[in-house]
This record gives sequence, structure tokens and C-alpha cells, in this order.
Amino acid sequence: MDAIWIVAEDKIKAAIKNGELDNLQGMGKPIVFKDVLPGMPQETKMAYQMLRNAGFDPLEVEKEIEEQTKGAKLDDLLEKRQTKETKSFKQYAKKIYNKFSK
Repeated sequence: MDAIWIVAEDKIKAAIKNGELDNLQGMGKPIVFKDVLPGMPQETKMAYQMLRNAGFDPLEVEKEIEEQTKGAKLDDLLEKRQTKETKSFKQYAKKIYNKFSK
């Protein structure tokens, strides 16, 4: 156990001993969690919740991943066709990447 854990445990025990946690609202009642993503697999819900807790918007992260994937697919296609090194491609490369990254 690290020091923060021990300090937190001591403070909780002291609050219980002093009666500071008595008569809290909802005491003795089960906690009801609202399902914010109904119909989604449990693993995905957990990942989304972790992203939210870390301060990220899961839908924005998903969109960013999709954009990066599009760019990688385009790179692979251009490499396969050996067009990446042509003079005409270099001239329009920025426009092409901007078009596919939207």
C-alpha cells in the first residue's frame, strides 16, 4: 500500500468513528446506475467510460481514429500504385490528403 492509500483509509475510518458519515442521503438504499449506452456491448461501454473519465469524448476519439485510418489506407494505395513519388502527385498531394481526411 502506498502512503496516499493509507492516509485516505485513516481519514475514512476517522469520519466513520466521528459519525460524519451517518445519515447520508440514500443511506442503506442500493445505488442505481443509469445505462447511458443501451444496447452496446459491455466491453465497449467500459472503454467509453474510461475515455470519459480521462476527459476525452469517445465519439471524437472514434472519429479521429477513423480519419487516421483513412490516411493510412490512402498511403498504402499510393505506395502500391507507386504514384507517391511522381511529379504530378507531389503537386497535388496536399489537396488530395485534405480531401480524404474530411
